[in-house]
Amino acid sequence: MKAISIAVTGVAAVLGAHCSSPRSEAPDFSRVSRVDSGKAVSVMLTSYSTTLRANGTDYTTLRVAITDSLSREITSASDSVRVYVTGDGVVTDSGGETLPSFADTGNSRYTPVQLVTGVRTLRFRAGTKTDRVKVEARSGKLFPGAHEIHTIPADVVLRRQRPNSFRRPPNPSTG
Repeated sequence: MKAISIAVTGVAAVLGAHCSSPRSEAPDFSRVSRVDSGKAVSVMLTSYSTTLRANGTDYTTLRVAITDSLSREITSASDSVRVYVTGDGVVTDSGGETLPSFADTGNSRYTPVQLVTGVRTLRFRAGTKTDRVKVEARSGKLFPGAHEIHTIPADVVLRRQRPNSFRRPPNPSTG
């Protein structure tokens, strides 16, 4: 019995040493995900949400960067990027102000943006129609980056999961 008590105490000590409180800061991976300079290959477009309510005010943050062949962001990039929106919605600056849009030679509407230190943060504001909206970022002959953003009826109430609120469904085999 004493051996079991000592073993349990030892396991608890080992687990306690490895299970510490979570870090307050996220790890910095910038050394492997960014480079100062390099050969540009593609435009990276990141959408922080891909489902929005079609109420004319719901928005998500977009992040545009130029990447090399290893998908590393090139921090010295100052390219001009065209952001195309196909569907009901609009690209704005990071503060929500509408940016001017123009028609290209094929009569497609785009919003020109300039990268600063290799990146540009924007917003996409949903329109008022439910839709599948394509947002695409293009720059010259680089591979484009794109996302499809779904706009759902405006009266839908989006539920947010509270921390530790997940409960497993009952096991059907145990009744």
